[in-house]
This record gives sequence, structure tokens and C-alpha cells, in this order.
Amino acid sequence: MGRSLQNLEILAVDCQTTGANPDKGHLLEVGWGVGCSYGPSGRVESHLVRLPEGGELPRAISRLTGIERADLKQAIPRLEVWGRLLEAGRQVELINGRIPLVAHFARFEKSFLDHLRLECEPDLAPPFRFICTHEIARRLLPDIPRRGIRPLSGYFGHSLPECKRARSHVNATVLVWRFLVDLLARNRGIETVDDLLGFLRERPPARGSRWDYPLSREKRLAISEKPGVYRFKGGDGRVLYVGKASCLNKRVNSYYRKRRAADKILELVSQVRDVEVTPTPTALEAAVMEAEEIRLLDPPYNHALRDRGQSVWFFSTDLSRSGGEADRGHSIGPVLHREGLAGVRLLHTLLSFPLRPIADESVLARDLGLDRDRLEPGKIAEGLAVLAEGHQEARPPAMPASLLALGSRIRRERLAEEQVSPKEPTEPTEPDEPDQSLQPLEAEDVARSLESFLSGAARSSRLARWLILLSDAVLVWEVNGNGGATGRRYLTIEQGVTVGSGDAGIRGERDAAPGPRSSDATSLTRRRRLDRPAYDRLRVLNTEIRRLVTNGRSVSITLGLSGRRLEKGDLAALMRMV
Repeated sequence: MGRSLQNLEILAVDCQTTGANPDKGHLLEVGWGVGCSYGPSGRVESHLVRLPEGGELPRAISRLTGIERADLKQAIPRLEVWGRLLEAGRQVELINGRIPLVAHFARFEKSFLDHLRLECEPDLAPPFRFICTHEIARRLLPDIPRRGIRPLSGYFGHSLPECKRARSHVNATVLVWRFLVDLLARNRGIETVDDLLGFLRERPPARGSRWDYPLSREKRLAISEKPGVYRFKGGDGRVLYVGKASCLNKRVNSYYRKRRAADKILELVSQVRDVEVTPTPTALEAAVMEAEEIRLLDPPYNHALRDRGQSVWFFSTDLSRSGGEADRGHSIGPVLHREGLAGVRLLHTLLSFPLRPIADESVLARDLGLDRDRLEPGKIAEGLAVLAEGHQEARPPAMPASLLALGSRIRRERLAEEQVSPKEPTEPTEPDEPDQSLQPLEAEDVARSLESFLSGAARSSRLARWLILLSDAVLVWEVNGNGGATGRRYLTIEQGVTVGSGDAGIRGERDAAPGPRSSDATSLTRRRRLDRPAYDRLRVLNTEIRRLVTNGRSVSITLGLSGRRLEKGDLAALMRMV
């Protein structure tokens, strides 16, 4: 009859590595624990593995795992890791003389553990009988969208931490094993190890025509058609993703209508067991609420607007100094990316001393946003000469502020060119034509790239000044009434925070929106208020204002600092520049 799966103790193992296979990387972390079909039955442990001499921790792997180079001081030798792993495996009863080892992608773990065995005990016969939960899921659950350890454990109601670490993956592997053993018995009558091994020899079934989602179709079809915010939740109640919508029903169901979607989308919907919605009067108010909720809830599948401890940057007037807080010596900003304005200062130095040799063109190209793969030696100096020749503002003794003014002028000129001559769709490159994106940059190309760099830096500086004004204002806009409010709405912003909203009447009637409070705050005080959360909120609001203006809606903004009212023409010009 064979060993019962229900009573079988297994050694669950997970490996984190610096590469896809032993030829391309090394073991970074190994975790294991004894488990069975009713949960963990032994202590789960994990150990960082000492990298060989010359072994590197790639930055991409560090981001995925959260493991830093400093953490590797606690790593133990590979031989010790191997000994501890074998000792843990001796706690379980053998299958035909080998330790039953369960891993989610067993081929991956097998390649690294076989390599470790041959390094540590080359004469030892392979001690493990590998069982792959992914291969079981391929045959047992062919129609769930994704079957990696994260989506599969989410499908069963368990959310994994964001960083890929061996300990949490071992716990998830034991949980997945428990659910799969139960499904094998109930759905296929597979109750013994021999039955399972025979099942794994079968060819996996083809996927069906529909995905199998944890979230019921009835629930998502019953969602409101109003604008609002939706929250996708896992089985443990954790919010996995927050989104906004002009129509909640259409937006939520759009995730489930595409069989071929991005991997991250399919991974997400494999885990979503519930959806919670909050209708709002308008899509704009949904966007503002979404920004607040993302910062509050920190959902793992949102990438923008999360609170990861980032700061905004403030610069001195000559751009030589920068810091995370505004003060009298740092009066330019806030800007999101330090590199832009720091690059303007660097460019100013290069233009002021054109005869100084350029030591490291690769680093310089990175700092100035140039394509290093297409840059030949000496072309940066030639491009700087072309830039200075074409623009008076770039010639010595120009100041950094002059370069920002040049960037603004370049942006205005290019926007004007686009209005006169809209861009034509790009024709596909003929097979016998060289791909221009791979051609070396000429001096004129470098100069034009530097112009774009200045334009982007000037735009970020202008955006900072605009967001300071927007931080105390009243916005009034026309609503189209698609499932939400009709007429006009107002939004009141004070000190960078939305403090009120409501109906502003219909067009042609007396404005029902309250006027902004006058503010006697100094420029420095207003700038200090724009920390990263306030900056993100106002940036989202600015994006929504641009959308309204672009769509031809009636929009007005009354500034609390000056009482000035900006309407259609002024706002259209302003939105193009920020």
C-alpha cells in the first residue's frame, strides 16, 4: 500500500541564491524545517551561506531578498550548512533509504544541493528524495493563473512577506504541502507516497479555457459602477493592492477578463480572495484617496506612492548643496530625484571649465542621463561645445540658474514645435536599415540629450514651485456624471492636505465653493511643509488636474497665498510646463 501521505513527515527546504544555477551563482541562504500534512512538526531554521572567495551579492538579489553585504558577516561555511541540513533530515523516516525533501521548485533546489553535496561529501550517495509541490500543483490545479510559491500560497489563503527569504518560504512550502495532500486525497484518491510518485509521472493536463480564481465571480460582478477606490485582499485579510477607478465595476473586472496578462497581474489575482470598495463622488477624489490609502496600508503590489522612507530634496541657489529639509540655505525644491538638479550643477562646472580633461566619461554619462552604450570617447566634450555654441545661457560665466532658465526655454520651444508639427507614428525599421537606437552618438546627439536633461531638471524645479502654491488652494471642476456626481465639485487643500470637498453648484450659477483661507506663512514655512507624503499627494492631484484640462473640462484654481484665480488658459499653459 505504501506510506500514508497524511502521516508522512517531510523535510521542507528553500534556497535563495545569487544566480539561476550553480554555474551562474552561489547559495546565499538555505532554510529548512520538518513538516507534515497537518503543519510544521519541527523548528524552522535558516542560515546565510558564506560566499566563496570573490563571490558577489548582486544588487538585484539584495533588493529581492533584503539581504545586504553587511548581513553576510553572520554567514556560516558551506560545509557547516550541509552538516546541519543532513542532521535535520535524519529526524524524518526515510523513503527507500532517502530523506523525503519537499521544495516548491525542486529542480532548482536539487541543482544547488547536489552541487553542495559534491563539494562537501563527494563520495556520499544522494541522500534526498525530492518532491516538487509545483509539479503536483501543475497536475492538480491546472487552471489557476500562476503557481509560484507566492501565488500558490496566496491561493490557499496565506500571504508571504515581500522579501524573498528562506524561512518564510519554508513555512509557505509546508502550508502548500498540507493543502495539496488534502486535495490529492479528496479529488484524486491519492493517499500514499507510491500513489503520489505515480501521479507525478503522469503528463500534466492542458490548461482549460478559463482561469480558476479564488475571488467569486458573483462578488466582483455585483460591485458598484461609481467612481472610487478598490482594495484587493488576501485570505488573511491583508490588503495586496489598492487602486482607483472612474467605474469600480469595470476596473475590478478588467483584471479577470484577460487570460493573457502581465505576470504580476496574474500573480496578484491568483491570491485575491476578497475585494473591498469605497465609492467616491468623482474619479479625482478617488485618485486623492488612493494616494492616502497606499501610504497608509503599504500594499505589496503597489509600486508608486508607498512609504519606503524616501525623502524629497532641497538645493541651495547655486545647486552646490542639497539636503532632505528646507532651510534658508536650501531654498530650491522640493524635488523627487536629487540627480536632476545635481546634474545641472555638474553641467555648469563642465561648461565653465571646458579645457579641463574629463576623467571618467562612463560615470559622467550616467550622471547626465546619456546612453553609455552609445557613447564614444571624447563625444561628451564635443557635445558640450555644441551646446554652448547654440545657447548663450550655456556660455561662461553662466550661473546654474541660467541653465535652469535655458531648460525652461527649451521645453517651451519643443512644446511649440509639437503643436505646430505633431509627431507622426514611427515607421517600423526595414530589415536592411541600421537601428538608429544602436548607432554611436554624434556631438549633436549628445548636445540634444543634454538639452533634454536640462529641460527635465527645469520641469522638476517648476513643479516644486507650483506644488507649493497648490498646497493652499481651492480647486473647482466640472464633473461629467459617469456613475458619480454631476455639475461641479470643489476640493479645499490646506498645508498640503485635503480638508474639504463638496458640490459647487452647476455652471452659470453663483460659485458655492468656499474661498481659500489666506495664508501668511513664509516661503520657507510653506516649503518645509512639503515633505514626501505631501509632495506625493499634491503630485497626484496635479496629474488629475492635467487630465481634466487636457480633456477640455472647466477647471479653476484659487490660490490661498495670493487670492489669484487660474482658469482654462492659464492652467493649460501651466500644465504643459509641469
